[in-house]
Amino acid sequence: MKKRRSGSINIVDPIMFTKVGKQKFVYVRPNGKAVQYNIASLVDYILCTGDFCEPETRIPFTDADLKKIDEAAIKYNLKKQSVLEARKNVAFYSELKFRRDAIFGLERCLAELAAGMLAAVEEADWELAELAQMRLVMQLLPGFADAWAQLRAADAPAARAALRHHREYLAGPPNRPARDPQGLQAVVQGFLDQLEQGIQPDFGF
Repeated sequence: MKKRRSGSINIVDPIMFTKVGKQKFVYVRPNGKAVQYNIASLVDYILCTGDFCEPETRIPFTDADLKKIDEAAIKYNLKKQSVLEARKNVAFYSELKFRRDAIFGLERCLAELAAGMLAAVEEADWELAELAQMRLVMQLLPGFADAWAQLRAADAPAARAALRHHREYLAGPPNRPARDPQGLQAVVQGFLDQLEQGIQPDFGF
């Protein structure tokens, strides 16, 4: 069997990781290396992300590059929005980037709060039990509820996914559940249940 030459063009789409297929766009990088994309996945990637760079190298597409992408989309009758015209819609993509960054920030905040909640649950020995409860009630649970409400308002599916993830994280794996010396795990899980059901959380014990 002949080996594929290292300099030969790719046959797997860098975005979808499936075969490029016949509907393709070949991009030649400044260093002369050619890479091909499935034209539909490339157009969808650009329009959905507002990222007008080549996905693999982050090299910005020129207007001439975007025009060629548009021409390829027309050639294959994809009936997609023009990527060249889309780049001119600065306000839309600036808002999209702001929203994406805000969602990422909220997800990171939830992760930090969940880590604090787990630490409070696991480290609440007899001497520190009251302190752990106070930290949960006054800081961690209200902070988590507020950040999660903001995430739900911005992206409900992402909020639901985050809640499932943190519920599992706080409980620990089935074969090695999180330490729970003072029974605070039930409080935390009950709090997450209230969020999921749309009930105003009760931060009391």
